[in-house]
Amino acid sequence: MSRQAWLLAAITGLYVGATALSNTFVNAYLWKLKRDFATLGWFNLAQYVAMGLVFLAAGYLTNRWDRVWALRLGMLAHAAFYLAVLQLGRQAPAYAVPLGLLMGVGMGFFWFGYNVILFDVTDRADRDRFNGANGFITSAMGMVAPLVGGWLIGREALTGYRWVFGLSLLIFALATVLSGFLRPRADATGSACYPHGAPRGRGARAGTR
Repeated sequence: MSRQAWLLAAITGLYVGATALSNTFVNAYLWKLKRDFATLGWFNLAQYVAMGLVFLAAGYLTNRWDRVWALRLGMLAHAAFYLAVLQLGRQAPAYAVPLGLLMGVGMGFFWFGYNVILFDVTDRADRDRFNGANGFITSAMGMVAPLVGGWLIGREALTGYRWVFGLSLLIFALATVLSGFLRPRADATGSACYPHGAPRGRGARAGTR
């Protein structure tokens, strides 16, 4: 596997770790502040509506800017979400829909960027190896992070939620910094998949199919 592939796996691991650390408890946090099922329903509905719309927008933007920006915007949106939750404090349930939209934007941009970059930094020879390593990293983070989050919340109650959300904010910031080391896609004369130029008649992005 190339260094770029390992870097993508590390970024994805941090992303999954940060989301597993906090996303598991966001609904519980909103419920503790305002015991209202409608608030939770609107929050989650806004997430999925935004995520679907962002996938369409990300495809349009990626054709004009580099695909790394989609990944980066996703992590920045997540960081902004947790910063907003920390700033709003007990008023967070009143902003359930905007918060849900912000999280959906983050999820949509990140996973769109990830799926495009995956085919740029791997090829048929090492894609299975990448998927195995990436699956191991994300599974480990997905198991450990909720336990850490639950331990912090169990010790500090509502203050524990703020610790967990703040820690996720820092992890997203770190992952955003690491994304700066992902190489941008080459111009039409070459790509990460075809460093010596794309095959004739197929275009520079053929390797992403």
